[in-house]
Amino acid sequence: MWARMSPCCTAVKATRSSVSLRGRYLLESPVPQRIAWGDGLLGQVLDEKRVIEIKGAGPGFLTVGSALASAPASHCVVAPMMADGEVTGVLEVGFIGDESAVDAARDLLEDAAETIGMALRSAQYRSRMVELLEETQRQSEELQVQQKKLRVSNEELEERGRVLMET
Repeated sequence: MWARMSPCCTAVKATRSSVSLRGRYLLESPVPQRIAWGDGLLGQVLDEKRVIEIKGAGPGFLTVGSALASAPASHCVVAPMMADGEVTGVLEVGFIGDESAVDAARDLLEDAAETIGMALRSAQYRSRMVELLEETQRQSEELQVQQKKLRVSNEELEERGRVLMET
């Protein structure tokens, strides 16, 4: 099955207002880094939370390329990656070749959507956790500096108090 096609793909991360490009493979077509929610096929996939398949996509759709050649994708599958009913990303795959490969790819993406979506969400959570840990460490360092300043101030006040008591 896979030997009769040349896939190319883009992967994007979904937020509440847009999707941003996170990866691409064998894709020569220019791809914007950010796409507003609701724009084009990606927006439709995000809104409807379902796979969209384009057969006979045509030359203006996607261009699949390698080091030696490039050609327009004849078929395309755009699939949402889901986690607990929420879209965490979108995978767009373009093909050159046998139409039966598109059906197999669609089935595969539908079957893997939840697993891939969970993995994407886990990666997003890990990234957020690292950001929060770094912020906590920064705050801890700031508190240590403030604590040191307070200790110095207290020592100075105690010294002044002793001097006053002696006079």
